[in-house]
Formats: sequence, C-alpha cells, structure tokens
Amino acid sequence: MLKRIEQKKARRKKFYIGAILVFLMIISMLGILLGNDGGAQFEYNKFKFEVENNLLVTKINGEKKTFRFLPQELLSIKTPADLKQTLKEPMMVLTFDPGVGVQNLIYLDLIRKDFSDSFDSFVQSGITNQSELYNMPLVNCDNATQSIPVIYFNLSNETSITKDDYCTVFNGQTIEFLKLRDLTLYIYYGVING
Repeated sequence: MLKRIEQKKARRKKFYIGAILVFLMIISMLGILLGNDGGAQFEYNKFKFEVENNLLVTKINGEKKTFRFLPQELLSIKTPADLKQTLKEPMMVLTFDPGVGVQNLIYLDLIRKDFSDSFDSFVQSGITNQSELYNMPLVNCDNATQSIPVIYFNLSNETSITKDDYCTVFNGQTIEFLKLRDLTLYIYYGVING
C-alpha cells in the first residue's frame, strides 16, 4: 500500500512538472507570436524605422514611407546646401540620358516615379538625347531656370549631388542612384536636415 501511495505521488509530481512545462511552452510561443513586430527597429532624428519586406519603413506626416538605406548610411554623400529649396519648387524637370544602359534605366524609371509621387511639385520628365524607347522632350541643364529647375541624372563613378546654377546633378549609377533617391527624400521630408 505504501508503494502504491509513493507511485501515486510520483505520477502526480510528473504530471505537475509536465503541466508546468506545457504551460511555459505555450506562454513562450504566445510571447513570440504576439511580440514579433516584423524585425529590427532603428531611430534617427526622432523617426523610427522598422524593417518590412526588406525595406525600411517610417511614418512621415501620418503616412508610411519606404526606403532602402538608413539616413546615417547616406550622410557622407555630398549635397548642395539649397537642395530642399529646389525640391520644394512648384515645378521641376527630371532628365537623363536614355543611352545609359538597361540596368541604369530600371533604377532611373523607379526614381522618377517615386519623385513624381512624393514631391508636391509638378514633375515633368525629359531626356538629354533622342530615343526610340522614351518619347519625351529634350531637356538638359541649359534649360534650367529659377522657376523650373532641372534635376539631371548623370552616369558617374562618383556618388554625389552637385548644383550648377539651377541644374541639380545626381551623379551615380545603378544601386547608387537608389542611395541618392533615399537621401533626397530624407531631405525633402525633413528626416535629414539639408
């Protein structure tokens, strides 16, 4: 009889230990499921960034905006002091050489669309040379005026943004153009002071 009581106590003890382990596992799984907010978080200049679908997302004026690079990754790129003022002009023209190669054109088309969607300005596109692929007006830095500035995407090994009178030149290639895109939008939205 004593042996039976001890066996009963041992089974009860195993049951309680098992129940506690199951409870802890369930709580742990709930914590993981409910606490998973999509990934890493970063902060810059009071803006919080989260990683969603391999993009950096932050809220600006109540809207989600996506980027590929953190602001601090772009601070070493040279920019003109009055870039933000240029981006706030009521109208601007984005121009590029359509002969820069398909890979660069993919990036440039994406950036032109992003700028058109993001800026409060009326954004017109142009090309620097005739093209069968693009039916756009011919525009280069010579066409830039104070009231209609030109942003020229220039294929270059140096990644920078320079200015010549009313023409802002984005120097870069392929993925570097995306860095210039992010930097420009950060300045435009006030994430980076520029």
